[in-house]
Amino acid sequence: MKKKIWGFLFIAAGISIMFGLFDTSPDLWMGVITIGIGLFLLYRSFKQERSVVTVPDVPPLRTFSFQAAGFRFDCRFPNKKFSRRQLVLSYSNVNDTVTLRQYEWEGQVAFALISDRLGADLGVVPAIHVNTVLKLSQDCDVHGKIISLNRIEYKGDSYTACDIELDCFQKSR
Repeated sequence: MKKKIWGFLFIAAGISIMFGLFDTSPDLWMGVITIGIGLFLLYRSFKQERSVVTVPDVPPLRTFSFQAAGFRFDCRFPNKKFSRRQLVLSYSNVNDTVTLRQYEWEGQVAFALISDRLGADLGVVPAIHVNTVLKLSQDCDVHGKIISLNRIEYKGDSYTACDIELDCFQKSR
C-alpha cells in the first residue's frame, strides 16, 4: 500500500514539474524521471500483491513443524537471483509461505522447501521427517510457512536457520 501511495505522489509531482505548475520554468527531464520512479513503484506494488498465496480460512486438520537450515549448500531448484540456500534464507521473512517439491536424492524420496515469494529453495525437509511429510502430502493439501528465523553456529561458522510449520487441510476434490 505504501508503494502505491508513493507511486501516485511521484507521478503527480512529475507532472507538476514537467509542466511547471508550481515553478516558473518547467523541467522536462526531471519530470520524466520523477514519473518513471512513480510508475516503477506502482508496478512493484501490483506485482508484489499478485505473489501472495491464499491459505484457506478452515482450521487445519493437523499441524507439523520442524527446523530447516540451508547451511552451505547450493539450491536444488535455483532461479536467476538465488543459487545458494543461505542467500534465500537471508532474504526470507517470518510468515513467508513455502511449497513442498518432491524429488529423488540417492534413490530416496526427498522434499525441497520452495519459497513462494523468492522462487528458490531455502532448504529441505530433514530426513527423519520425510516419511511423515510424504504421508501427509498424499492424504492432505499441505501449506507451509516460516514461523521463525534464527542464527546458529555450526563448526565455527554462523548460519541462518528457520522453523517451518506445515498446515494440513482436507484435500479439495
